[in-house]
Amino acid sequence: MTVTEENYQAELAALRAEYATELPKRLSEIDALWQSLKSGPWSPESLKQLHLQVHRLAGAGTTFGYAEMSQAARGLEKRLIAWLPETERPDAESWHAARARLEALVAAAGAGPGPQSEAAASPRLAPMASRLIYLVEDDLALAEDFRLQLGRFGYTVRVFPSTEGVEAAVAEQRPDAMVLDVMLPEGDLAGPVLLRDMRARLDLDEVPVVFVSARDDFDARLAAIRAGADAYYHKPVDPVFLLDRLEHLTRREADDPFRVLIVDDEAALAEHYALVLRRAGMKATALTDPRHVLEWLSGNDVELLLTDLYMPVCSGMELARLIRQDDRYLSLPIVYLSTEQALELQLKAMSLAGDDFIGKPIDDRHLVAAVSIRARRARELRTLMSQDSLTGLLTHARLKERLEAELARGQRNDSPLALALLDIDHFKEVNDEHGHLAGDRVLKTLANLLRRRIRRSDVVARYGGEEFAVIFNECGEEDALHMLDTIREDFSAIQHGAKEGAFRVTFSAGVAAADADSTVDSLIERADQRLYRAKDAGRNRIVAGTGT
Repeated sequence: MTVTEENYQAELAALRAEYATELPKRLSEIDALWQSLKSGPWSPESLKQLHLQVHRLAGAGTTFGYAEMSQAARGLEKRLIAWLPETERPDAESWHAARARLEALVAAAGAGPGPQSEAAASPRLAPMASRLIYLVEDDLALAEDFRLQLGRFGYTVRVFPSTEGVEAAVAEQRPDAMVLDVMLPEGDLAGPVLLRDMRARLDLDEVPVVFVSARDDFDARLAAIRAGADAYYHKPVDPVFLLDRLEHLTRREADDPFRVLIVDDEAALAEHYALVLRRAGMKATALTDPRHVLEWLSGNDVELLLTDLYMPVCSGMELARLIRQDDRYLSLPIVYLSTEQALELQLKAMSLAGDDFIGKPIDDRHLVAAVSIRARRARELRTLMSQDSLTGLLTHARLKERLEAELARGQRNDSPLALALLDIDHFKEVNDEHGHLAGDRVLKTLANLLRRRIRRSDVVARYGGEEFAVIFNECGEEDALHMLDTIREDFSAIQHGAKEGAFRVTFSAGVAAADADSTVDSLIERADQRLYRAKDAGRNRIVAGTGT
């Protein structure tokens, strides 16, 4: 199940209250262990327990508003780590330095949590494909916070407070990823030991693993690497960093079918090629008249064009040169299909706007392989050219190309389409107060949220700066507004980490539906006008139609 809490902020507040309530007990346990070590016989086991308690405060404090306490706990933890190999009581100077760290920890805890951002509106989750995460974390309050934060992005998080039951769960159902603490009740390196042992008995090659820990020493990191870790984060962990890495590690979306256009005046052969490619899972269309090619290209997002070299209306070389006259198709791969054997003529054909040459006859298996190889390479290059480097979304220019194609398709099929323009509220203040790296993380977070929450048929792009755009295909204005509003509410509830403490960000949006007379520019203009109305009305809202 995905997270479906109707009041996320209430749950988060309850978690903080529970942490604050439990904190005096944790401090009392730490003090008792300290006094036992100081006054009684030296006990390596008591020292390990003290270290475990302190490292929990170091890892979770910031998440629940106790940033100064967390920092003080990290200072004390470093002292305790230095003591762990010792079998005798440390000297008086070392005791005095550690005591000062402990007093700073207690004082910071007594000061209470720092101010929290204002609560956001209740979330509503849109349906999405969930990814299962196994989280092995003995600090249950921190684990619950991770569960809630990751749940907003469609992750189902199953929590294990110790190593018990983890291997059986993995054997029964492989998760999409695992997040493990290094230190668990079973030992200071229990997380890596668990992963190493599971890898010896189970096939975990396809399961990415991320370690999180208050330990930041070489031995802990080396143990994680040797166990097969894909990433390692030092607590306190900003959920945005963890989310970004999980998105990267678990992204294995199935390829969309390659979109191929075949131009050949031999109708039976063209249809045969198309049928073979469609059977192989591609979207293939056959045209026998080159005069219809430009019209087809303008309304369809073609990734590879196969054309016969010799045709009665115009040659394949002439068709390729004609297509290249339109700047929109400068990067469209054009491959000649022909029985022509003369190398000089083949080279000439490729020099005149073509990219490759496939000789006829070609059997079905080779045709599928040849087209797949070229289409995949073309898609990869096209993706690199059309993606925004920070967010991985489509660029402004590529969005307008897609919008033109989707508009033409919608008008041809009489299907609805809506465009939304989004703008992050007060984004300059985020950069000014928290730095540009924090601003970049906010942009990536919104990009990930949009990518995870919109349907596969929709298109999302970075429109420029802190602006984003979404094309909702086969979707009316009201439905688009509703889907986007759930994303707006969830985005406003996400905590973004910074040195100054956690903060939240909102966005505003305008939505416009296409009609029979819409053009790319007119649709963008209407959505942009509504975006400005949303910002003028107070931000953190979406405007559609003529209302506010």
